[in-house]
Amino acid sequence: MRTAQGAQTRLVRLVLSWRNILLVGMVIGGMLFLTQWHTPTHIAGELVTQRVQFLVEAVRSQQLLESVPIQAIEFTHFSNLTFRPATLEVADPAQLHSETNRYPETAWRPLKAFGLVQVLPQTNSHNASVSLRPTSPSASPFARLSSLDVAGGAEVILEMHPSPRPPVLSQPGDPESHRVILTVTIYGLDARAIVLPSQPVELLAAETKLHGIKVHPFSHETELTYRITPIADRPAIEVHGSTDRLVMRLTLVQDQARHLFTKGHIPVKSLDFAYQDATGIHRSALVGSGKIWYPEYPDLTPIPIDSTAYLSLDRLSLFFITNIHLTWDPPGLRIGLEGIADHIRTGRTQFGRDLRLSQFDKLWYHPAFHQWRTAWEEAT
Repeated sequence: MRTAQGAQTRLVRLVLSWRNILLVGMVIGGMLFLTQWHTPTHIAGELVTQRVQFLVEAVRSQQLLESVPIQAIEFTHFSNLTFRPATLEVADPAQLHSETNRYPETAWRPLKAFGLVQVLPQTNSHNASVSLRPTSPSASPFARLSSLDVAGGAEVILEMHPSPRPPVLSQPGDPESHRVILTVTIYGLDARAIVLPSQPVELLAAETKLHGIKVHPFSHETELTYRITPIADRPAIEVHGSTDRLVMRLTLVQDQARHLFTKGHIPVKSLDFAYQDATGIHRSALVGSGKIWYPEYPDLTPIPIDSTAYLSLDRLSLFFITNIHLTWDPPGLRIGLEGIADHIRTGRTQFGRDLRLSQFDKLWYHPAFHQWRTAWEEAT
């Protein structure tokens, strides 16, 4: 009898021990499953980059740039540039001073304009460009770029250039000033920009034609410089993009471009911090230290993103660029961002560490479990 009872007791203990082992195994297995179950994650971040490309999500237009003073501006991929001059002149190309890239007063010839003047790309031209600059080198801005809006669904590329000035706008003898070059590319219909000059300006045109004038003495030339005196109460020079994009290259002075970008949030559907080099290889455009953090989980340490790393974001939802500021050392764009992403990777390649939170992370670091987790960590 005792032997039977002892055997029964051992059997019960064995069953309980296996049940406990199975239960522990299930708990461990469940925890391991939760640690591997990554889900869309709410993140915020701040990055410094030389280039950013994004797709605007809003169905209505969004402001991108505030009205800002400019030193010079160049347009490519445009369909037309229009203005109403008080006076209009063209320079004789043969009298260009190569050392200064300027014309003497004797080079200028008056043109008779009939109201609105249009500058159009030459037929079948792929290299047409127009540049606006002051009539003499100056450290003071000659014009303002009116506030710039982009349509919902437009794709935007912002690029900072390390060179102090692009060659087309370089002027020997210009007063020394800390300048930066910002290229803005807008893909989509109805892209346009308005320049408001405060003084006479020079317009450098390549592979273009002029409409709205009586006689053009140098119409056979491919590159010409015009001098425009704007009408005082209607000074606007308006530029419309081509069928697919508009590209602007702005020369800005450091202390006058601090409030270049809109203070509002820009809703985006995609965001890219990489570029393709001359060999076709994708490179990271990050140039300064940044970080990613998790606003809903303040106990999680922010993730540093250094200038040699890639950051890949995709499958975005309720995602915003919260702010953009110019930086000078290094030259770049400091970009704030926040939203939900289902693809967040960083590392030395585009397929680096997954920064999405797992379901285990979301449970373990939830603010409601802060005191319990702190006590557990201290005890262990």
